[in-house]
Amino acid sequence: MLALVLLAWPLLGEPSRPLPIAVRASAVANFLYQLDCVADLPIQCARTDYGELWRRRFLTSAADSAAIVGWRAFRERYQGSIEIEGAGGPFPAGAAIFGSNEISLDAKVRVAGLQARSPEDYFERGDLLVVPGDRGWLRLPFRQFWGRWLGWWEAGPAAETAGYAARLQAIIDRPDLVALRAGFVTFFRSQFVENDTLGLFLLHRPDLLKSPSSGQQIDNYAIAEFLSTEPPEIRAPIILHELCHYLARQAPAKEVARLVAWLDSTGTPPARAARHLLNEALASALANGLAERALTTPAEFSETLARPMSFYSNDAIDRTAKALVGLVDTTLARGESMFDAGWREAYLQRIEAALGATVHAPRTDAIESFLFVDPAIGSYAVVRRAARRLGAASIYGQSESVATLKPSIFDEGKTRTSFLVVHPGQRIRVARLAGFPPATRRLLDRMSEGVVCLPRNGGLNTYVVVGADVAAVERQFARLAHLDVGCVGVLR
Repeated sequence: MLALVLLAWPLLGEPSRPLPIAVRASAVANFLYQLDCVADLPIQCARTDYGELWRRRFLTSAADSAAIVGWRAFRERYQGSIEIEGAGGPFPAGAAIFGSNEISLDAKVRVAGLQARSPEDYFERGDLLVVPGDRGWLRLPFRQFWGRWLGWWEAGPAAETAGYAARLQAIIDRPDLVALRAGFVTFFRSQFVENDTLGLFLLHRPDLLKSPSSGQQIDNYAIAEFLSTEPPEIRAPIILHELCHYLARQAPAKEVARLVAWLDSTGTPPARAARHLLNEALASALANGLAERALTTPAEFSETLARPMSFYSNDAIDRTAKALVGLVDTTLARGESMFDAGWREAYLQRIEAALGATVHAPRTDAIESFLFVDPAIGSYAVVRRAARRLGAASIYGQSESVATLKPSIFDEGKTRTSFLVVHPGQRIRVARLAGFPPATRRLLDRMSEGVVCLPRNGGLNTYVVVGADVAAVERQFARLAHLDVGCVGVLR
């Protein structure tokens, strides 16, 4: 991995100043998002709804289908990353729970689409990121689909998105929510560049097959799907959830690393779960909790608290976020941060009480995961969807021929729970590369389908999922989603 040195830049983050949010409606951003989703790239999206829209309107010929296949192959080639060494030295490993000093090429390609004001603008921005021989791939989907897609967009979704953006902007700029957003900055001790703004791009979602909506943080931007029929008040907490992720990434890296090191040093299952939950549970407690409370009546908020998975679609995140609402509310009321004295102990106590026996479950372990997929089984995107049966909030990963695999592939897994999905014919080679002890290799040697879990230093675990094809892997992930056992060798 290439390492660069990043020069210091003045960072500002006054506790009383909220980070401005600019809600935007962009045709190019919507087009490229739908394209990535329909091409089955590993992004979170309403895949069934967008897939149905494109099947009905845009995928009408063999040339259309070929263009989608070509776009997927092109985008899959740009998945690498570059590690940047900051002015203060190497990025603390524990701080990776909120972010890292890596530049993701995939993210930069997506950001180019968010920033572009027109197809020509996108081509110019994308030209900075791809090799000369791939420039034509940037233009292919526009040549194949843009005219037809733009006709659909301008027939209704463009106006609906612009109108929704204006209404949503008015809500998140309400004085009470501005004050709450300022409290979020203090809570994370966020440091951001002067005049920084979080660009939030709305993605018009067709309501065809009733799939859940998605939001995501991409570098210095956020994206969020929306339905034009839903009130913006429903979407506002989700937008502020993404804001919290951005602010968490701007938290002092050394403070985050110290907090994570303290959790790791306890060596207990609740502390391991608390580590995994730190990112999503806090964003959910702050935004889906405190912001939701500001936007609803007390009776409505009580009903939301009582309804399962009303904060988040993962049961562990949902329950712990609700258990943390009182803690983050008190922290903000005192003008304090998550790094102040006593906070980490209170946080861990609430995590342990909320999870109970499920603190040992693989689905709790999987919240922040690294996923390696042996391509002999199937495509990374398909296996990743199977892995999401565990409710993982963030999955980082890679797919590579096991024959050419190097031990460095597992570096990402040193800071996250790892899931290594391998074909039976390659299970021993992968175990050897991952540094598994002989006893674990012997367990794998007798396995044609199943899961072995190996505890690692620092309280993290590695799961080896063995299966000959996608169907076998799906069975194993479905089984893991219902287990409450800990990391105990062969998981039965």
